Amino acid sequence: MSGAVAAHASYNGSGTQGLAVTNKISANDSDVMSVFYNKNDTTRQLLYGSSVMEIPTSGVSGTTSWGGNQIFTVNNDIDALGDLYIQVGVKCSAHPTTSKSGGGLTAEGQEVIPDGYTFNNFGLASIIERVEFQVGTQIWQTLENDDILACNCTELGEGVFKKFGAQANGFVKTNGAELDTAGRTASLHVPNNINGLGNSLERAHGTNVSLGDSNDVYTHNLISGSGIELETASSTVHGTATAPAGYSLDALVNTGRSTLAGGFQKVLATSSAPQSRSMFLRLPLLTKTMAPELQGFTENTENGYLMAAAPHQSVKIKVYFTDDLSKVFTSTHESVVPTAAQVSIEPGKLYGRCMIMCNEEREMMKSQPQGIPKRLKMTQNVNKSQESGLDSNFTLDLDHFSLYSSHFIITVTGEPGCGLDTAELKLNSSSFSGTIDAQLLDGTTASSLGLVSNSLDNVFSNNMRDPDQSKKSIYIFPLASRAYGGSSVPLNRFDNIRLVLSFSKEAKATSVNVTCIGETTSTFKGGASSLAMY
Repeated sequence: MSGAVAAHASYNGSGTQGLAVTNKISANDSDVMSVFYNKNDTTRQLLYGSSVMEIPTSGVSGTTSWGGNQIFTVNNDIDALGDLYIQVGVKCSAHPTTSKSGGGLTAEGQEVIPDGYTFNNFGLASIIERVEFQVGTQIWQTLENDDILACNCTELGEGVFKKFGAQANGFVKTNGAELDTAGRTASLHVPNNINGLGNSLERAHGTNVSLGDSNDVYTHNLISGSGIELETASSTVHGTATAPAGYSLDALVNTGRSTLAGGFQKVLATSSAPQSRSMFLRLPLLTKTMAPELQGFTENTENGYLMAAAPHQSVKIKVYFTDDLSKVFTSTHESVVPTAAQVSIEPGKLYGRCMIMCNEEREMMKSQPQGIPKRLKMTQNVNKSQESGLDSNFTLDLDHFSLYSSHFIITVTGEPGCGLDTAELKLNSSSFSGTIDAQLLDGTTASSLGLVSNSLDNVFSNNMRDPDQSKKSIYIFPLASRAYGGSSVPLNRFDNIRLVLSFSKEAKATSVNVTCIGETTSTFKGGASSLAMY
């Protein structure tokens, strides 16, 4: 018989199978449901439409420059505002003509590696320092840069996050063209064999030193000396070559970091042919994204701000740009941090998911005498930093956290390899869950919450890991069994909230950021909205 008949042939109405299914249809069995014809086929939703549209800048929108800001005003002709996506980018019109070693050729005849403007790990995403969501004259939500990255790490699927990482690391041009994600910098570590001017002796450039759009540019002409054999990485040339004495093999490993101009690949940038990179960054404001990707019809819900219920208030999104270019560009190896005059911020666009309700639903929302309470996703933040390094045992005061919270996201920044050993939360001096090993919080707890656990370290999964990519660690501390679930904790009911952290002694931690994730309630009444309670 067909395997599909096995379940029928073995059915006798008893055991676990008998509790789960039945082959009888009875008027008394109101809880029996068909998988072929069910509420997804019979339930109707109120009609609505949705599209992704550009949100215009305000008349006086600030300056799109380092340390400046942009203000976007949402049109009041939409009924609900969902996910927001902002474009950020940089442009360079002149490549570096300097070299850390002084320029020219070395005594050994090797080319000097010119200075380069190379992105930090997730450097483009670091252009944005802070985002504010403003309703009327009140700031409802503030997202710091660490909050934006932390939420995207835990809410974007692995494939989407890899695309996000490619853009954030500078591998997409402003015109949308993608660059090969390999071989941007000269080396992972300073090679062992250094000449008198500070240059490595390991290579002379091939004739094709372009952006690296094909693997043809990765052929390295090595000097004989040590007898160490290395494969050349080229789609047209395959073979082995020998490296000089004392040469570090790390120097030929692709780091997966993009150079905007100059550097080992000699990326050219001129006023007539500038180099530019851009990305789209999801802003996790008010909207929850935790739902099955292919959910049933009746599970479809929309989160966001109900503009239809508060038509008398303006909604603005204010984006602040960093004035610290070292957050965007690295100064390691042959790279230097450019000045604001050498690299500019490209004017970006803000897109939002804009929805239109049917007339009856819109009028119903406006006419409710008691108003409409609406639960919204919300974040709160605390950040502590110390350039000399945080104490190995550090206590954070979180008393101002007041959300109905399901989890904290802890971001540790510092030297390569920095991180946590343990964490403990205390509510009114009572331990919430005891001391928890950081290894448990590094991904395992995310799955139980229904979240994902992407890493800001080595997003391209290269065969060798660049230690410059290991400067941030993310941990998820659970307060509930599921993200945004009913077992969340109302933190406003506790007077004393402390988070006790023990940092790893292997590397110095210079900054810690805690993002509180949860919900709050807004009330829409009389054509206006307000945050009613936490």
